[in-house]
Amino acid sequence: FKKIIHGVQIGLGLVIILAIVLFISTGEFLATLTSIDMKFFFLALVCYFFNNLLMIFRLKRLLLHQGQKIRLKFVFWAHMSGMILSDFTPLRSGYLYTAEVLRKRGVPLEAGTATITSTYIYDLLFKVSVAFLGLVYFYASLLSPRFIDSLLIALLFILVIIFAYFITLYPTSNARGFLERGKLGRKVLAIGQEGRKIQQFFPMILSISFLGWLLRGLQWLLIELSLHIEFNTPYDAFFLSPLLTLFSLIPLTPAGIGIQETAIIAFFSIIGISVTMAASFAFLVRGGEILVDAMGIRGFF
Repeated sequence: FKKIIHGVQIGLGLVIILAIVLFISTGEFLATLTSIDMKFFFLALVCYFFNNLLMIFRLKRLLLHQGQKIRLKFVFWAHMSGMILSDFTPLRSGYLYTAEVLRKRGVPLEAGTATITSTYIYDLLFKVSVAFLGLVYFYASLLSPRFIDSLLIALLFILVIIFAYFITLYPTSNARGFLERGKLGRKVLAIGQEGRKIQQFFPMILSISFLGWLLRGLQWLLIELSLHIEFNTPYDAFFLSPLLTLFSLIPLTPAGIGIQETAIIAFFSIIGISVTMAASFAFLVRGGEILVDAMGIRGFF
């Protein structure tokens, strides 16, 4: 049943991508791709890679705090293998594979999973805050009610995840009693106990999230320059990046494939960028990230 669901999700993502390709002007799309300024695109890949390095540094430091001494290169390959899986799994849940790779290097699964989920939730909270700040101050007057409704649904889903996480960290007596009934529930409680150990590192985690936001915004700005697009203001890339990547968390397709691209095209059209140029931008964002994350394939061997 899970395989059937995953197959349907993949099929839906491919159908959306195909629909986008058929909708745009093929000639203009190919002309856009052949005119890419590769130096800016390469710099965008560098920014994304450095964002990964920040996440690896944070992961290693948090593991060390929990008494898990592991060499940096092993953390690097574990992280990258999780990243490439996250590019093709609903909710980007494939990143949890990082904990499995770390387990093979002697890190308990509960410690690795707790570290990953804790930092993921803080990253998500930061991204949501920045996205909606930008939405209110820069774009609210431009958006149609339908787009805002879709965004609110995505936000509600994310808030449910965050609520479940904090229940895992600080379960009520009723929740604890319910979880202790089953083997899976006891594992969830163990992960919550491990997660509480890293709460003191909240300032460091948030600092990495802030630096990562700047790097991802710069990545989008450089892809804009590589395609010779002009945003309304230099700040657009920094607010659009967290706002529109939220759509990659909608679990109808793996990593929101097709959904994120549709959101980018819709929003870019609202701010005056052609559909074909917006589609080119969306595909370059997705393709560039997969290209960098592909280093993680080595972790499977």
